[in-house]
Amino acid sequence: SGSGGGAIKITGPTATIAGQILSNGGDGGGAGAGSGGSIQLNVGTLTGAGSIAANGGADASGGGAGGGGRIALYYDNLSGFDQAKIGALGGINGTETGRAGSHGSVYYKVKSATTGELRIDSHDKVTALYTPLGIPSDTAFSVDRLVVTGNGAVAAPEHEMPINAGVVSIEKGGNLTHQYATADKAFTLQVNFTTSLTVDAQSKIDVTNRGYLPNRTSGNTATGAATYHSGGSYGGLGPAMGGVTNAAYGDYKNPVLPGSGGGGNYYASGSGGGAIKITGPTATIA
Repeated sequence: SGSGGGAIKITGPTATIAGQILSNGGDGGGAGAGSGGSIQLNVGTLTGAGSIAANGGADASGGGAGGGGRIALYYDNLSGFDQAKIGALGGINGTETGRAGSHGSVYYKVKSATTGELRIDSHDKVTALYTPLGIPSDTAFSVDRLVVTGNGAVAAPEHEMPINAGVVSIEKGGNLTHQYATADKAFTLQVNFTTSLTVDAQSKIDVTNRGYLPNRTSGNTATGAATYHSGGSYGGLGPAMGGVTNAAYGDYKNPVLPGSGGGGNYYASGSGGGAIKITGPTATIA
C-alpha cells in the first residue's frame, strides 16, 4: 500500500518555482495507493515554469488509486505562473476509471481580496468517483466562488446539505450533482447563490438516475412502488407492465422529491431522476 502525501506550508514575499513542489500519495502495488497531501503557499509573487501537485497515488495492480489532496494559494500576483500546472488530481489505475481516485481541491485567493475561488479541476482526467463538497460535520457547504471544470470533474455535497455560494460556474465538461439514493437515504441538490450561476455548453448539473431505487417510491419506500416490469411514476404515469405502477405524488408548484424507480429486477430496472433546487438572481444555462 502507498502512504499519503505529506504537508507543506511556504510563506514569504517571492517564490520562483522552476522545478516542482509535490505532496503526492504513494503508489500502491495492488493493496491501495495513498491520497495526495497538503500544499499551502502564502506569497506575494509566484513565478516560474514549474509545477505544484498534491495528486493521489496510482495503483495499476488491482488496488484502488488515491484521491487528490488539497492545495491553497494566497498571493498578490500569480501572472507569472501557469495555473494549468497546479493540480490535486485523483490517482489512476491503468485505464480503469472505476478504480481511479477522485480529484481534490485547489483554492485561490488574492490576499487583498475579500473572496476566494475553490476549483475542482480534473485537467480532463476522467474518474468514476465524485469530489465531495464539505466534510461530515458540515451543516452547509459555504464557498465564495465554486468552479467545477474539465471532463471528469464531478462534484457533489458530502451529505444532504445545501451549497451556499456567491458564484457557481460549471465549465469545460464539469458536472455538479448529488449522491445516488440508497434504500436508506435520498438526496436533493440544493444550490443557493447570491451573484450568478453559469453552466456552459459543455457542462451540466445532472442528477439523472440518482432518485429512488427500483421498486421504491415517495418516502423512499417499497410500499406502493411499481412492480414487475412497470415504469415508475411521479408527475406522469409509467405504464403498468404485468404489475402495477405507483401513484402520482408531489406538488406541481413545489417539486422537491426524487422520481420513482421502475419495477422488476434491481439490476435491470432504472432508478428515478434526482431532485434539484436552485435559488439565486441570475442563472445562465448555455
